[in-house]
Amino acid sequence: MLTLIRTSKSLLVETHIKVKKAVDVSFFKREIDGRLAEANYVQYPNVYEYVSGLEQFAEQIQRLAKSGFVRGASELLFYFIKQSVDALENSGIDDSDGNFGEFIISLGGPCARALKASRDKGTISAEDIVDLYLKARDYGVDDGLDPILSVLSEETLLRAEELARERVERVKDKAESWQSTDERFLLVTILTLLGKREEYTRLCKEWGEKGWITELKEIEKERKRWALG
Repeated sequence: MLTLIRTSKSLLVETHIKVKKAVDVSFFKREIDGRLAEANYVQYPNVYEYVSGLEQFAEQIQRLAKSGFVRGASELLFYFIKQSVDALENSGIDDSDGNFGEFIISLGGPCARALKASRDKGTISAEDIVDLYLKARDYGVDDGLDPILSVLSEETLLRAEELARERVERVKDKAESWQSTDERFLLVTILTLLGKREEYTRLCKEWGEKGWITELKEIEKERKRWALG
């Protein structure tokens, strides 16, 4: 039944892409929500097939960018990531094999490419990226957000830095907790993307997290690759 539903929806989406001169973002968001709602009913043996259907739909959204609708594509792919993380948290889907998590991570690159191609760099707010990044780390899918962080505007990153500092301050009394670790790593990641190497190095040493410095240097390289690509 799920396969038939997805096939029918795919034909509907193809028709929408062909006949619309502008992207109806709300249409695609409803499609995303409907497909992710199915996660509540997917049994373990069918997870791979279910995720394959999500991948096919994501590819259709990516084609929007190739058709010139880059802003709409970036907004929808980010929404897809956000709603998928929520589904991973709330649906109870059995992701023992990691297929759903890998799908979420795979959306990051296409979203970043569409965002970079868009003239509107405000599609993704600092508030949204900070909230989603921290939630994604809870489920080990934050790698999907690294490419997106790498292409955000300096203005958005500066605002994200402010928010991350507020989060670190809020949990400063939980120095040994995983929450504090996540908040701190987000802050030094943003500092890395802003080119503040001296500050992130100092903080890593101050927090006893010298091992992060190697990771952050890789993030610096990734930022440069996206800038040149």
